[in-house]
Amino acid sequence: MKKLMTWVLCLMMCVSTVVGFGTPVTALAKCTHKHTQWVSLVKTTCTKDGKTACVCKDCNKTLKVVKTRHYGHSFVNYYVAPTCKKGGARGQYCKRCRKRTITKSYPAKGHNCKIQTSPATCTSPKIEIKTCIRCGAKWGSTKGKALGHKWRKWTIDPKSLLRGHKARLIRTCSRCGKKDYKYK
Repeated sequence: MKKLMTWVLCLMMCVSTVVGFGTPVTALAKCTHKHTQWVSLVKTTCTKDGKTACVCKDCNKTLKVVKTRHYGHSFVNYYVAPTCKKGGARGQYCKRCRKRTITKSYPAKGHNCKIQTSPATCTSPKIEIKTCIRCGAKWGSTKGKALGHKWRKWTIDPKSLLRGHKARLIRTCSRCGKKDYKYK
């Protein structure tokens, strides 16, 4: 019984490899090509023609190949305004492939600065702050050195005498009013 079952299984395997499962061989020969789809072989662009093919989904047979004509550029005007650092341009670009053509270029405008100056003091040098009125960029620089204090002569501080302490000397800067003390 085991030998008979083995022979039957072997026979079924041989028949299945020759005939196959799924769609019968006779059905493939008589395909009606009802289930088709269009497949792009060469993509159509603005400047190059393309090709598409109609293919049967059942038997994978190519039924028809069609050339598709290129459609040309679809230009739109554009303008990019120049800034302080970058130049601008006027021209056209294609909405489909983004190809740009420049008809006119504009140079960068450069900064248009307003200068604010703070004078030198006893402890800080002269400072110039430049501000661009177009883009708002700021930068500063220092000119020269700090002036230094212009001290008056030492005098006795009258407040120190009232308290009964040692006499204290005082001097003031004639520019900024800073006071300096020392004991006698």
